[in-house]
Amino acid sequence: MYINLKVTSLFLMLVNLFYCQNGSAQRDTSINEALVFHPFHLINNGIRIDYDRKINKNHWIQIGPQFYAAERGSDNIYRDFKELIGVGISAYHRIYLSKKNPPFGAYFSYGLTYNYFNLKYDDDNTSSTFKKAETKINKIGGDIVVGYQTLAFDKLIVDLYAGLGGRYSDKKYTGTRHEPFNDFMYNYGFTGNVIILGLRLGFGF
Repeated sequence: MYINLKVTSLFLMLVNLFYCQNGSAQRDTSINEALVFHPFHLINNGIRIDYDRKINKNHWIQIGPQFYAAERGSDNIYRDFKELIGVGISAYHRIYLSKKNPPFGAYFSYGLTYNYFNLKYDDDNTSSTFKKAETKINKIGGDIVVGYQTLAFDKLIVDLYAGLGGRYSDKKYTGTRHEPFNDFMYNYGFTGNVIILGLRLGFGF
């Protein structure tokens, strides 16, 4: 709940900047590629940078590698693990609704995502030969997204999007304690439907 409130507040704060700057996107550009960063992934201990490339006219592909790493600190009560390592990849087909000036304006996109997570935590059984228990997660999913991309300050790509998705997580455990990490939709081992809200910031070339 705490994480969801932080994400929602940051998302709403950026809406005003987004719409104040959307007139800049009407200018003609020769952008055929872009590199964009997802700041919201930092909340979940991840880094995601997308590479967007024009296919033709208003059709683009979007490839997003992801990396996750964290250790629980004594000042962080929200992490129920000792160590996290993870990687992922997302691939989307993006279709801009207007052919006048893509990659700016409203769009629709759909795609697939895959993640691998390795989470280590204390084992409940002190007599176990394992000093730490471990959960390995392979997670797949699909998303449908709508959004609006524009330029801020004539240079910075700003992309706000929302959508729906589904996730399926396959888990393997080591040790006597089994932590599924599935207590909310943005957790690493969640299976089910997810609500997607996001922001991307980057540069085109």
